[in-house]
Amino acid sequence: GLTDDVLRTALLAALSGGVLGEVGDGKYGFRHPLARKAVYDTVSGPERALLHAQAIRVLAAQPSPPLT
Repeated sequence: GLTDDVLRTALLAALSGGVLGEVGDGKYGFRHPLARKAVYDTVSGPERALLHAQAIRVLAAQPSPPLT
C-alpha cells in the first residue's frame, strides 16, 4: 500500500484542487459526479473488485446501528 505521507499529500492536493471536499469528520467525497466517474474509470476491473471486497470487510466489521 501507500505510505501515510503519500496518502496525506494526495488528499491535500485533491482538497486544494477542488476535486474532493470534506463531507464529515474525517470523511471525504468527490465534489462532482464526473470527477468520481473519471477516477473510478481509471481503476482496472480486478483492482476494483479487490477494493470492493475490502470495503465489504470493513463495513461488515462495523457494529449495526440500532433500528428506530
